Amino acid sequence: MVNKLSGGERRRLSIGIEMVSKPPLLLLDEPTSGLDSVASNQLINTLYNMAKENCTVVCAIHQPSSQMISQFDDIIVLSHGRCMYCGPKDKILNTFSKADFVCPNFYNIAEFVLEVITGQRGENLDNLYEISRTEYEKTKLQKNHSSDDTNISTTSKHSFETNTSHVLTNNIKQKLSTCQQQKILFLRAFISIKRDNTLTKLRFVAHIIVALLLSMMFYDFGNDADKVNSNVACLFFFLLFLFFSNSMPAVQMFPTEAAVFLQEYLNNWYDLKSYYSVKILTDLPMQVLCASCFTVITYYMTGQPMEYNRILQVWGVCVLITIIGQTVGILTGAAFNTEIGIFLIPALSIPLLLFAGFFLKLGEMSEYLQPLGCLSFFRYAFEGMVQAIYSDRDNLSCSTIYCYLQSPSTILAMMDMPTISFHFILIILGFWIICLHIITYVILCFKIYYARK
Repeated sequence: MVNKLSGGERRRLSIGIEMVSKPPLLLLDEPTSGLDSVASNQLINTLYNMAKENCTVVCAIHQPSSQMISQFDDIIVLSHGRCMYCGPKDKILNTFSKADFVCPNFYNIAEFVLEVITGQRGENLDNLYEISRTEYEKTKLQKNHSSDDTNISTTSKHSFETNTSHVLTNNIKQKLSTCQQQKILFLRAFISIKRDNTLTKLRFVAHIIVALLLSMMFYDFGNDADKVNSNVACLFFFLLFLFFSNSMPAVQMFPTEAAVFLQEYLNNWYDLKSYYSVKILTDLPMQVLCASCFTVITYYMTGQPMEYNRILQVWGVCVLITIIGQTVGILTGAAFNTEIGIFLIPALSIPLLLFAGFFLKLGEMSEYLQPLGCLSFFRYAFEGMVQAIYSDRDNLSCSTIYCYLQSPSTILAMMDMPTISFHFILIILGFWIICLHIITYVILCFKIYYARK
């Protein structure tokens, strides 16, 4: 695993990752720094082989050995922002000798050049700069005014077009279809989940522990008319926990994942639609599993009516609010960094909770605030939970002489429900999920656009 690699191994891995896609251009900043001589030579040999296979390799390198420098075609020497030499490797000693800097026999060219430009062999670097510039311009003029200029230009142009066409053809061949990209991304996602599953285990365990705690506090409240208010509060807490327990981890993890995605996308490894579709589908099983375990435990132990259709309705609302929570976390993480996201999710969600119908009845809100209640997904989720438990149901049991809330119709009237049908509630929650994903996708598109600029 990467976290167990040494510094040199991580450097070679990062370079190897870029080599896998066989890019037409490879830029490296000090690729041999931190490597021993054997690893450095192996790396330069690999880059040299890539250069022979139609890949342009440009790298900044410090103090290369004689073996390394022998594999370079062209060299640029920089000193204090000035180009002290630019041209073929074979002509560098001739240019330096014209400035009275003669390299001793059997001396490493790289070491000699470094000694010259650092002032160890004299201070007349301005003369070297002028001579190098003159030689470079002379070389350009000779190429432009040679007798075979036309033929060379035509041949070079034809060669360039052929090479470019060859590279583009290779890139097109290497371009995988959406299904192939998704298949590879699915495999990588499952490997990542298998290797680093600490957060997954914590999420699952947290859902089980909170479900048991909630069950002990509201044990067998579901069919007791004296405890209707507490049971309604229990249903509302279902939604609170499922939303925040899935949105907060997502907003903490996604900014880091998005940064990796941008780098890999700009390397032309895969498309946004392939990445995002795999992201959604690989997260879905864990969302359903956690929500299902939480719902089954709490539903049974809190004494809710054991009817198949009611269980399925409560489960559907819990799964949808779980997906909404994670989607809100991903959206916030995509738009902002982790610190801002952790602040924004509670700050924006709490106002939506006020319109859920638990703290304040929908009919008791001011007329100008009631339209805002239609924008709260908590309102639809909470009403769906209440309808699933209390609609079309026999009277609740009462341990005292008289219970005002013994009739389910009285409970629903007290809550100003139902306002819409249960099936329409599911459609609205699903529509919320789709809208949030669309917004997240658009934000990622903007990030890609600005990253390209």
